[in-house]
Amino acid sequence: ALRAPYVTRAGEKAPFSPKMGRSGNQEIRNIEVLTIARRRCKVKIEPHPPLISVKQESRLKCQGCVRSRRCLFIPLLGIQHDEALIAPLLYPESCGPAESPFMLMSYIGSLKAWLYLPVFRFWPPGPWPLRLPALLLAACAIVVAAGIAGKLAGRSAAIITAALLATDSIYLLTAVFDWGPVVLQHLLLGTAIWCALHGRPRLAAFAIGLTLWNKAIAIWYLAGLALAAAIFARRRLLSLDPRQAAACLLALLAGASPLLIYNADRRLATVHQNSAFNPSEIVEKARVAQVTLNGSALFDYMVPEPVEPGPRENLLTPALAAALAAGLLLSRRTRRITLFLATAIVASSTVMALTGGGGGAHHVVLLWPAPQLIIAIAASRALASRHAWIRATAAVGVLAVLASNLPVTHRYYFAALRSGGAPGWSRSLLTLGRELSRLPQAPVVAADWGIQNGLCLAYPDLAVASAPLSPDRDYLDALLANREILFVRSLGRQRFYPQVADHLIAHAAARGMTPAPILRIHDSAGTPAFEVIRFE
Repeated sequence: ALRAPYVTRAGEKAPFSPKMGRSGNQEIRNIEVLTIARRRCKVKIEPHPPLISVKQESRLKCQGCVRSRRCLFIPLLGIQHDEALIAPLLYPESCGPAESPFMLMSYIGSLKAWLYLPVFRFWPPGPWPLRLPALLLAACAIVVAAGIAGKLAGRSAAIITAALLATDSIYLLTAVFDWGPVVLQHLLLGTAIWCALHGRPRLAAFAIGLTLWNKAIAIWYLAGLALAAAIFARRRLLSLDPRQAAACLLALLAGASPLLIYNADRRLATVHQNSAFNPSEIVEKARVAQVTLNGSALFDYMVPEPVEPGPRENLLTPALAAALAAGLLLSRRTRRITLFLATAIVASSTVMALTGGGGGAHHVVLLWPAPQLIIAIAASRALASRHAWIRATAAVGVLAVLASNLPVTHRYYFAALRSGGAPGWSRSLLTLGRELSRLPQAPVVAADWGIQNGLCLAYPDLAVASAPLSPDRDYLDALLANREILFVRSLGRQRFYPQVADHLIAHAAARGMTPAPILRIHDSAGTPAFEVIRFE
């Protein structure tokens, strides 16, 4: 049976749970005895009930897992570090103050944090209050994208766009877990385009300003849209009179004002830290774009690659190629819309490829819903054809793409259910926070990347600091001077920067101090994930 993460600590003889079966006995035999306070002591194991077995998987499918709360991805993974970037602004007493009330990083604004303040004020912290609002925002973004498609090509295009986005694995996972952040970018940029199409340029400009504040690298995608508009919508842009243009500029500046204030105070930190020219990663970024389009980009990043054979790619790539070819052969209006969207995608991708730091799946997915709009508009025009074979081909193609999305999402779901997440996403981080909160209150120092923000957001009563990534003797001396501090280090495949804990232990050894293990957290596979130590 597969289990949830569990903890080992000093204590009495471990109770045995028959639910653990033979694997539980093996874990008890294999578990090493920890030396705590310079004496040998036995280990207590607190097993959790089995999560799901391979034999139960088919039964779960047949029982209609949509009715189960566990069908949602929300509780299946731990809180990733970048997903919890809002923690310093929400809980400064636990995580330390944010860099600025306006910006979480030099290119990521605090708009999401301000929106989440009332949520965490009235809802206990954890994965649900963090991810359920993101899921609702993703649903709103789908509605906005459908509205754009409806304005461009009618009701059938709107329905197809909504269906393609609602079943797209990458869109759903990046929006719900929102470690980009992603979902607000989709909603704000989509709102700007919707307002522009409906003759509300000032609201569109204000939404663009908010988009830039939320994530300054939105300039990549805005540059692509601007180039496409300059080529295919010149008359509409030139039709703006000077008053309207001035009002739009003021609205844009108002939306982006927190970003402007931050850069005025930090001497253009956003520009200096995020405008490097780096064409050496073009090939790798092209590969990431390709696997993001086919839906497989998050395997071995968010969840381990399942060992069972099964589909791991959708049909979005061939569907997009077919839609591009069909869009160029259909009516003049369809051709211009297709060329507009294709130009925006190519120009934005080029800027992203040439700029250092971008190129992850959570960056590529910000091009959505442009690929889905191209497919939906071409399919809607084909469905309105007078020829039955064209209508049938379009209907079969759309259904095939939608059907290909579902097995990929299913594969992600059961990989998350079985494994508890890949390194950085492990559910064992939440177990770590729970056990730390049960210990006598003491300062906690994370001796690796990816621990501090997740602990602070899930358990704000903990006071968590982070050890420096580079050796700082004075800072380490100050930490080791306090014998009450609990240090958390990652183990095995959960380690991102092993040198942090190594420097800490080596520096403590130079002072004649040794690490005394307090407890150890294991992941769902029984592999040690985190260890809590205190230096003596």
